[in-house]
Amino acid sequence: MGHSAAETLVLANGFFVFQPHHHYLLGTKEKIKMPTNLVGFCGLRSTFARLGFISPLTIIDAGFEGILTIGVFYSGSVPIRVPVGCRFLHVVFGELKSAAEVPYEGHYKKKTKISIPKSLI
Repeated sequence: MGHSAAETLVLANGFFVFQPHHHYLLGTKEKIKMPTNLVGFCGLRSTFARLGFISPLTIIDAGFEGILTIGVFYSGSVPIRVPVGCRFLHVVFGELKSAAEVPYEGHYKKKTKISIPKSLI
């Protein structure tokens, strides 16, 4: 079966159902507003890594605001149910020595929905 850029999750009684060997875009419920002197690094919580989820390190730019969209691949061999609202990310913040000269003003600023990469639109 071919895969689209991201699969749609099936909602079953308060759970998302992840299918084996599929890629998904996940969004945070929380919005974040980064000051111009901080960057963030997002990674999966180790619980999800141990279950077979894979995600590249994602950077939150100085000046970014909105929800975060994270791409994950589920490498497991059986479907898995994950409760809606389950914490799946860690964010580590790094302070810049000085404020960013050019804070983030890109396409995704102030977004409120999961975003498909611009290259696929």
